Amino acid sequence: MERTFTFEGDRDPTFEELFYGWREVHKLQLKQTTITNTEGMFKNHILPHFGKMKIKKITRGHCQEFIKKMSPGTVQPARTKVTMIFRYAIQENIISKNPMDYVVMPKKVNWN
Repeated sequence: MERTFTFEGDRDPTFEELFYGWREVHKLQLKQTTITNTEGMFKNHILPHFGKMKIKKITRGHCQEFIKKMSPGTVQPARTKVTMIFRYAIQENIISKNPMDYVVMPKKVNWN
């Protein structure tokens, strides 16, 4: 995952491009284990769903569909990581709202 992205001239990036931009900005703040775990989550779960989509075209409906596909143990960490990318897009003035807001999360199952 050694790609980079800059926003110069591209105000309509894909989700994947924003992920690489976010990673470049934040990699100095994170431990190597956190980077490895985060990249694994993106590679295995998030980028296959959102990667090629233009960030401005992603809706709450797309996000809800993504959440429905996640397993109970993966859903919350995946939601958190997707939200980080949308917040980064807001900070970069690419989008104005986080489409992951107001997504209905599944009930937690308590086996105790």
